Amino acid sequence: MASRTARTVFLSGVSRGIGDGLAGFFLRRGWRVLGVSRTKPRITHPAFTWRRCDITNPAAVARLFRGRRRRFDCVIANAATGGPVGPALSIPGASWRAVFDANFFSHLEVARHAVRHARPGAAFIFLSGRGAVSPRPFAGPYAISKLAVTKLAEQLSGEYPRFRFYAISPGAHDTRMARAHLRALGESAPEPLPFVLLERLILRLIKDRSKRLSGRLIHVRDRISRLLSLPEGGYILRIEKRR
Repeated sequence: MASRTARTVFLSGVSRGIGDGLAGFFLRRGWRVLGVSRTKPRITHPAFTWRRCDITNPAAVARLFRGRRRRFDCVIANAATGGPVGPALSIPGASWRAVFDANFFSHLEVARHAVRHARPGAAFIFLSGRGAVSPRPFAGPYAISKLAVTKLAEQLSGEYPRFRFYAISPGAHDTRMARAHLRALGESAPEPLPFVLLERLILRLIKDRSKRLSGRLIHVRDRISRLLSLPEGGYILRIEKRR
Protein backbone atom coordinates (compact mmCIF):
# COMPACT_ATOMS: atom_id res chain seq x y z
CA MET A 1 0.00 0.00 0.00
CA ALA A 2 1.27 3.46 -0.88
CA SER A 3 2.00 5.82 2.01
CA ARG A 4 0.26 9.13 2.53
CA THR A 5 3.35 10.86 1.19
CA ALA A 6 3.59 8.65 -1.91
CA ARG A 7 3.91 10.39 -5.23
CA THR A 8 0.92 10.31 -7.57
CA VAL A 9 0.75 9.74 -11.31
CA PHE A 10 -2.16 10.38 -13.70
CA LEU A 11 -2.19 7.79 -16.48
CA SER A 12 -4.62 7.64 -19.41
CA GLY A 13 -5.32 4.58 -21.53
CA VAL A 14 -4.70 2.32 -18.55
CA SER A 15 -6.93 -0.62 -19.47
CA ARG A 16 -4.41 -2.49 -21.61
CA GLY A 17 -1.13 -2.36 -23.52
CA ILE A 18 1.46 0.22 -22.55
CA GLY A 19 -0.90 1.90 -20.07
CA ASP A 20 -1.43 -1.36 -18.18
CA GLY A 21 2.33 -1.98 -18.11
CA LEU A 22 3.13 1.53 -16.86
CA ALA A 23 0.51 1.28 -14.11
CA GLY A 24 2.25 -1.82 -12.78
CA PHE A 25 5.62 -0.10 -13.08
CA PHE A 26 4.53 2.81 -10.86
CA LEU A 27 2.67 0.64 -8.36
CA ARG A 28 5.73 -1.55 -7.82
CA ARG A 29 7.66 1.59 -6.92
CA GLY A 30 5.19 2.73 -4.31
CA TRP A 31 3.36 5.41 -6.30
CA ARG A 32 -0.34 6.12 -6.21
CA VAL A 33 -1.88 5.71 -9.66
CA LEU A 34 -5.01 7.41 -10.97
CA GLY A 35 -5.82 5.41 -14.07
CA VAL A 36 -8.30 6.56 -16.70
CA SER A 37 -9.84 4.58 -19.55
CA ARG A 38 -13.14 3.78 -21.21
CA THR A 39 -13.03 0.10 -20.25
CA LYS A 40 -12.28 -1.26 -16.80
CA PRO A 41 -8.69 -2.51 -16.35
CA ARG A 42 -7.68 -5.77 -14.70
CA ILE A 43 -5.50 -4.01 -12.12
CA THR A 44 -6.37 -4.56 -8.46
CA HIS A 45 -4.11 -2.74 -6.02
CA PRO A 46 -4.86 -0.59 -2.95
CA ALA A 47 -2.85 2.32 -4.42
CA PHE A 48 -4.67 2.16 -7.77
CA THR A 49 -7.77 4.26 -8.45
CA TRP A 50 -9.66 3.92 -11.70
CA ARG A 51 -12.04 6.40 -13.29
CA ARG A 52 -14.07 5.64 -16.38
CA CYS A 53 -13.68 8.51 -18.83
CA ASP A 54 -13.81 9.10 -22.55
CA ILE A 55 -11.03 11.67 -22.76
CA THR A 56 -12.13 12.74 -26.24
CA ASN A 57 -15.04 14.44 -24.45
CA PRO A 58 -13.81 17.78 -23.01
CA ALA A 59 -16.72 17.96 -20.54
CA ALA A 60 -15.89 14.48 -19.22
CA VAL A 61 -12.24 15.47 -18.76
CA ALA A 62 -13.29 18.58 -16.83
CA ARG A 63 -15.47 16.46 -14.52
CA LEU A 64 -12.57 14.08 -13.98
CA PHE A 65 -10.47 16.82 -12.38
CA ARG A 66 -13.26 18.68 -10.58
CA GLY A 67 -12.73 18.74 -6.82
CA ARG A 68 -9.35 17.01 -7.11
CA ARG A 69 -7.25 17.57 -3.96
CA ARG A 70 -4.23 15.30 -4.26
CA ARG A 71 -1.65 16.85 -6.58
CA PHE A 72 0.10 14.97 -9.36
CA ASP A 73 3.85 14.46 -9.55
CA CYS A 74 3.63 13.00 -13.05
CA VAL A 75 1.03 13.06 -15.83
CA ILE A 76 1.28 10.52 -18.66
CA ALA A 77 -0.89 10.99 -21.76
CA ASN A 78 -0.87 7.49 -23.21
CA ALA A 79 -4.35 6.90 -24.66
CA ALA A 80 -4.38 6.70 -28.45
CA THR A 81 -5.94 5.15 -31.53
CA GLY A 82 -4.33 3.85 -34.72
CA GLY A 83 -7.07 5.28 -36.89
CA PRO A 84 -7.90 4.57 -40.54
CA VAL A 85 -5.29 3.82 -43.17
CA GLY A 86 -5.07 4.68 -46.83
CA PRO A 87 -4.04 7.57 -49.11
CA ALA A 88 -4.28 10.74 -47.01
CA LEU A 89 -6.63 12.57 -49.36
CA SER A 90 -9.03 9.63 -49.60
CA ILE A 91 -9.60 9.46 -45.83
CA PRO A 92 -12.71 11.48 -44.90
CA GLY A 93 -12.24 14.61 -42.85
CA ALA A 94 -14.45 13.21 -40.07
CA SER A 95 -12.06 10.28 -39.70
CA TRP A 96 -9.08 12.63 -39.47
CA ARG A 97 -10.85 14.64 -36.78
CA ALA A 98 -11.69 11.50 -34.79
CA VAL A 99 -8.02 10.48 -34.71
CA PHE A 100 -6.92 13.98 -33.67
CA ASP A 101 -9.58 13.97 -30.94
CA ALA A 102 -8.11 10.75 -29.52
CA ASN A 103 -4.40 11.35 -30.13
CA PHE A 104 -4.02 15.10 -29.72
CA PHE A 105 -6.98 17.10 -28.39
CA SER A 106 -7.60 14.63 -25.56
CA HIS A 107 -4.03 15.17 -24.34
CA LEU A 108 -4.40 18.92 -24.72
CA GLU A 109 -7.51 18.84 -22.53
CA VAL A 110 -5.83 16.64 -19.91
CA ALA A 111 -2.86 19.01 -19.75
CA ARG A 112 -5.16 22.04 -19.56
CA HIS A 113 -6.71 20.72 -16.33
CA ALA A 114 -3.74 18.83 -14.91
CA VAL A 115 -1.49 21.92 -14.71
CA ARG A 116 -3.93 23.23 -12.09
CA HIS A 117 -3.53 20.05 -10.05
CA ALA A 118 0.19 19.30 -10.45
CA ARG A 119 3.05 20.02 -8.10
CA PRO A 120 5.72 22.49 -9.25
CA GLY A 121 8.29 20.56 -11.26
CA ALA A 122 5.85 17.80 -12.21
CA ALA A 123 6.67 15.82 -15.35
CA PHE A 124 4.13 15.73 -18.20
CA ILE A 125 4.91 12.87 -20.58
CA PHE A 126 3.14 12.58 -23.94
CA LEU A 127 3.50 9.34 -25.87
CA SER A 128 4.39 10.15 -29.44
CA GLY A 129 5.18 7.32 -31.82
CA ARG A 130 6.42 5.99 -35.07
CA GLY A 131 5.67 8.42 -37.85
CA ALA A 132 6.16 11.61 -35.85
CA VAL A 133 9.59 12.19 -37.41
CA SER A 134 9.81 9.42 -40.03
CA PRO A 135 7.65 8.67 -43.10
CA ARG A 136 4.54 6.52 -42.57
CA PRO A 137 2.81 6.17 -45.95
CA PHE A 138 -0.92 5.45 -45.66
CA ALA A 139 -0.94 6.16 -41.91
CA GLY A 140 -1.43 9.91 -42.19
CA PRO A 141 -3.97 10.55 -39.39
CA TYR A 142 -1.96 8.56 -36.85
CA ALA A 143 1.46 9.90 -37.87
CA ILE A 144 0.45 13.55 -38.13
CA SER A 145 -1.51 13.49 -34.86
CA LYS A 146 1.58 12.07 -33.14
CA LEU A 147 3.67 14.83 -34.68
CA ALA A 148 1.21 17.32 -33.19
CA VAL A 149 1.68 15.71 -29.76
CA THR A 150 5.43 16.15 -30.09
CA LYS A 151 5.03 19.83 -30.89
CA LEU A 152 2.61 20.20 -27.99
CA ALA A 153 5.30 19.08 -25.55
CA GLU A 154 7.74 21.54 -27.10
CA GLN A 155 5.19 24.37 -26.98
CA LEU A 156 4.14 23.83 -23.37
CA SER A 157 7.75 23.53 -22.25
CA GLY A 158 8.39 27.09 -23.39
CA GLU A 159 5.19 28.48 -21.88
CA TYR A 160 4.87 26.74 -18.49
CA PRO A 161 8.32 26.79 -16.85
CA ARG A 162 6.97 25.52 -13.51
CA PHE A 163 6.60 22.07 -15.09
CA ARG A 164 8.46 19.74 -17.45
CA PHE A 165 7.04 18.42 -20.72
CA TYR A 166 8.37 15.52 -22.79
CA ALA A 167 7.33 13.60 -25.90
CA ILE A 168 8.58 10.04 -25.99
CA SER A 169 8.60 7.40 -28.69
CA PRO A 170 8.19 4.07 -26.87
CA GLY A 171 9.35 1.86 -29.72
CA ALA A 172 7.66 -1.33 -30.90
CA HIS A 173 5.44 -3.11 -28.40
CA ASP A 174 3.09 -6.01 -28.98
CA THR A 175 -0.23 -4.34 -28.16
CA ARG A 176 -3.68 -4.93 -29.60
CA MET A 177 -3.77 -1.46 -31.14
CA ALA A 178 -0.34 -1.91 -32.75
CA ARG A 179 -1.26 -5.31 -34.18
CA ALA A 180 -4.52 -4.01 -35.66
CA HIS A 181 -2.83 -0.95 -37.17
CA LEU A 182 0.01 -2.95 -38.73
CA ARG A 183 -2.46 -5.50 -40.08
CA ALA A 184 -4.47 -2.74 -41.74
CA LEU A 185 -1.28 -1.35 -43.28
CA GLY A 186 -0.21 -4.79 -44.48
CA GLU A 187 3.03 -4.52 -42.50
CA SER A 188 4.71 -7.22 -40.46
CA ALA A 189 5.26 -6.54 -36.80
CA PRO A 190 8.81 -5.52 -35.84
CA GLU A 191 10.61 -7.25 -33.02
CA PRO A 192 9.11 -5.86 -29.79
CA LEU A 193 11.45 -3.90 -27.55
CA PRO A 194 11.88 -4.94 -23.92
CA PHE A 195 9.40 -3.00 -21.80
CA VAL A 196 12.18 -2.25 -19.33
CA LEU A 197 13.65 0.24 -21.83
CA LEU A 198 10.48 2.32 -21.58
CA GLU A 199 10.51 2.04 -17.81
CA ARG A 200 14.10 3.27 -17.66
CA LEU A 201 13.28 6.25 -19.86
CA ILE A 202 10.28 7.19 -17.70
CA LEU A 203 12.51 7.09 -14.61
CA ARG A 204 15.11 9.24 -16.33
CA LEU A 205 12.52 11.87 -17.19
CA ILE A 206 11.04 11.91 -13.70
CA LYS A 207 14.55 12.61 -12.37
CA ASP A 208 15.34 15.27 -15.02
CA ARG A 209 15.39 18.15 -12.55
CA SER A 210 17.75 20.16 -14.76
CA LYS A 211 14.97 20.32 -17.39
CA ARG A 212 17.57 19.80 -20.11
CA LEU A 213 15.32 17.25 -21.78
CA SER A 214 12.09 19.24 -21.37
CA GLY A 215 10.42 20.02 -24.68
CA ARG A 216 12.26 17.27 -26.51
CA LEU A 217 11.25 14.15 -28.39
CA ILE A 218 13.08 11.15 -26.98
CA HIS A 219 13.14 7.59 -28.28
CA VAL A 220 13.63 4.70 -25.86
CA ARG A 221 16.79 3.73 -27.74
CA ASP A 222 18.33 7.21 -27.74
CA ARG A 223 21.65 7.82 -26.07
CA ILE A 224 20.71 10.71 -23.82
CA SER A 225 24.23 12.17 -23.72
CA ARG A 226 24.31 12.21 -27.52
CA LEU A 227 20.82 13.71 -27.66
CA LEU A 228 21.77 16.58 -25.35
CA SER A 229 24.80 17.43 -27.48
CA LEU A 230 22.78 18.00 -30.67
CA PRO A 231 21.76 21.60 -31.49
CA GLU A 232 18.34 20.37 -32.59
CA GLY A 233 18.40 17.29 -30.40
CA GLY A 234 14.94 16.04 -29.61
CA TYR A 235 13.02 18.46 -31.81
CA ILE A 236 11.32 17.74 -35.09
CA LEU A 237 14.39 18.50 -37.19
CA ARG A 238 16.48 15.85 -35.46
CA ILE A 239 18.05 13.21 -37.67
CA GLU A 240 19.95 10.63 -35.69
CA LYS A 241 21.00 7.07 -36.40
CA ARG A 242 20.07 4.51 -33.78
CA ARG A 243 21.50 1.07 -33.22
